[in-house]
Amino acid sequence: MRKRARYTLCLKKRLYEVSSLSDACSLLKDLNSLQLSPEGTLCLLIQTIRHGKNSERREAIEKQDYVSPFSTLECKEKIKTWILSTVKSVREALISQYYLELQQGSASKLGLLFYETEDIYEAAGIALAQYRGRIEFAKFIQALQKPNCPLVKEKLKLLMDGHFRGISLFKDVNMAIHPQWTPSPKNKAKIWRANFGVLGIEDGVELFGESGRSHFEKLQVSLRLERERGINVIH
Repeated sequence: MRKRARYTLCLKKRLYEVSSLSDACSLLKDLNSLQLSPEGTLCLLIQTIRHGKNSERREAIEKQDYVSPFSTLECKEKIKTWILSTVKSVREALISQYYLELQQGSASKLGLLFYETEDIYEAAGIALAQYRGRIEFAKFIQALQKPNCPLVKEKLKLLMDGHFRGISLFKDVNMAIHPQWTPSPKNKAKIWRANFGVLGIEDGVELFGESGRSHFEKLQVSLRLERERGINVIH
């Protein structure tokens, strides 16, 4: 049996481990029997791992992505391509992770400033030119969920309205169409729970309208019961 015929036979099998080929490929159990170059051996093993599934193998064949392990020159070029591709992929992943960590750190600092400030003008300045769809806005919401946030009602209204003193704060494309933002019931509960002594039913009605009165009445009762039962209402 010729070398190329042996290799073709191997491609029809699941090559998870060359040492465990089926009896039909018994002649190929010993890789040395193929008399491949080091590059060819490496290429064969890499392709075996990369194309372990039939679908992956078919796709590689259709795209002419298979390289013959018997062509040392082709194997060298293919190995170079794999190495460059892997290095590029790892580099891009590391860069993305680095920028993500920078962004998260910056967003956390903005969130802390938004929480700590007792000046609504400064709060508006912190929110200015941010995006509702990004992590910074999520940090602003989390700031309102911390215990006894200064100017919590005013800051919440700031985030909901999206503007301050006639100035649009956020840069989202749809701000002109959907300027108003409404927190979810879960976020409302967290904000009211953390600021139980400051926010009440009338504050909820003022922010969300008379239609929300029933919701805040129930929420207030629930939070009061938690407090009476000794449950830590701030989490």
